Amino acid sequence: MIIGILATGLLAHALLQRDFLNSVENRLLSNAYLIRGFLLDDVHDIDDIRRVVARESDNFKARVTVIDSNGVVVVDSEANLHELDNHGNRPEVIMAVDGLVGVSQRYSKSINMDLYYVAIPYDLKSGGRYVIRLSVPLTEISTFNYHLFRTILLSAAFGLVVAMLLGVRFLKVIINPIQDMSRASKEIANGKFGRSIIYDSDDELGELAENFNKMSEELGNKIMEIKDQNIKNSAILSSMINGVIAVDNQKHVMFINPAAELLFGFREDEIKGRHILEAFRNNQLDEQIQALIDDNVQSAIEIEMHRPEHRILNMYSNPIVSSQRANERIGVVIIIADVTDMRKLEFMRKDFVANVSHELKTPLTSIRGFVETLKNGAVDNVAVRDKFLDIIDMETGRLSTLIEDLLVLSDIEKRSNMIEKSQIDVCKAAEEVVHMLQEIGKKKNVAINLNCDKVNTELFGNSGWFKQMLINLIDNGIKYTPNDGSVWVNMSQTGDDLLISIKDNGIGIPEEHIDRLFERFYRVDKARSRNVGGTGLGLAIVKHVVLSFGGHIDVRSEYGKGTEFIVRIPFEV
Repeated sequence: MIIGILATGLLAHALLQRDFLNSVENRLLSNAYLIRGFLLDDVHDIDDIRRVVARESDNFKARVTVIDSNGVVVVDSEANLHELDNHGNRPEVIMAVDGLVGVSQRYSKSINMDLYYVAIPYDLKSGGRYVIRLSVPLTEISTFNYHLFRTILLSAAFGLVVAMLLGVRFLKVIINPIQDMSRASKEIANGKFGRSIIYDSDDELGELAENFNKMSEELGNKIMEIKDQNIKNSAILSSMINGVIAVDNQKHVMFINPAAELLFGFREDEIKGRHILEAFRNNQLDEQIQALIDDNVQSAIEIEMHRPEHRILNMYSNPIVSSQRANERIGVVIIIADVTDMRKLEFMRKDFVANVSHELKTPLTSIRGFVETLKNGAVDNVAVRDKFLDIIDMETGRLSTLIEDLLVLSDIEKRSNMIEKSQIDVCKAAEEVVHMLQEIGKKKNVAINLNCDKVNTELFGNSGWFKQMLINLIDNGIKYTPNDGSVWVNMSQTGDDLLISIKDNGIGIPEEHIDRLFERFYRVDKARSRNVGGTGLGLAIVKHVVLSFGGHIDVRSEYGKGTEFIVRIPFEV
């Protein structure tokens, strides 16, 4: 508004000033022609010119100057002729001497002000050319400019006030909904979707507000749908027991689920964006992923990982394709199954079959050999016959014991008998077992010491299994303790747990054998174990009984000084 008013005012000023100067010029030119007419009628010499100029100059309200063709001022209505210099170089004079109308505007040194000049040629009858020049001061122009500029400024000020009043009201109508949209867009950017704007109007802003509200609502619905889908996908992937890893076409990790984090011992944020080889350091896995990317077909491999611990993993890989990009492959998803325990069980099964076959074959071969010897005539030799029959009886006993242990172990593993629980008096059960094994200990002069004070008797479970566990542990202590040794059985209560300690001062167990002590048919000293009648299943039975009661067992041993088995069983299973 201000720029428009000022531009219009300045343009009007220029036009009015030009019209004003034109009117001044026309007035001076008309007066100059009148004076020349007077001079043509009455003038014959210079004195007549002075007389006419003196008479008419007051009527025209202008300074009248007459100049000869040489530039000498011969008549001036206001200035002293002696103080005037030669005017031959004045532009308007030069044009008039040449017979033209001269017009000029400049500062006059003789009267010290700006003047507007008009000059015309005048020829005397007696001969000679003169110039009649009229001039007026430009003070009227200054006054005109002052009034005009004041009018322009007042108009601009008035227009500004009116524009501000109208603008403020207009801006409120426009800016308020725009500010509402700006605030709403910031809220949407900060995650507050579904924000709407109230604007009651049918104009363009109203249409914009309506479209904004529709967009906000649709965006909120889409975001909620995406969040819901992401929550479901995340819940599914998080609840999977198998590890899931997704990599892009450059083999950079895009995603890893909690199962894979637990499996490999690092968090998703630690390896996300890193190369699969850098993260897992397994060339076989890297080559398999590269082959899948190149061939775009699913595959399955089994690899061994040695970091953070030794594991055997089955890895199933499939290409990830985008249904929205014409089935473009965007990466590879790898599903990881930890089969370490499965492979270990398979090995144990093979080892178990081999051990069972060996344990059965040895006594059967021995029995068969002695039977063949007896059949070939040794039966007639009473001493040989009785010796062979004793060996056959011993081997048969070993077979019977082995089969019984296998059946007990199978029964415990099924855990079917744990369904029918009964209350076990642990001290009484321990006393019965100690009394039962007392005779065996006396043969080697091994003392069995029982300590069972202030122990909660409310242990529920299979009483037979509990006694079998104590028998196996105490019997082992007796078997592997030299003559005149001791076995200590201590039963105590720590919090809600029953703590059983069975310690001996026997031969002990080398440290390298402790980890495999509870495996079936595993013997530290095979020859000694067979000599004392061991089947190699006793500690395996103990371990499974402890697990069936929801407890755990530890071993502390120092070779040559003795062994201690510590069993912890909760009272509430």
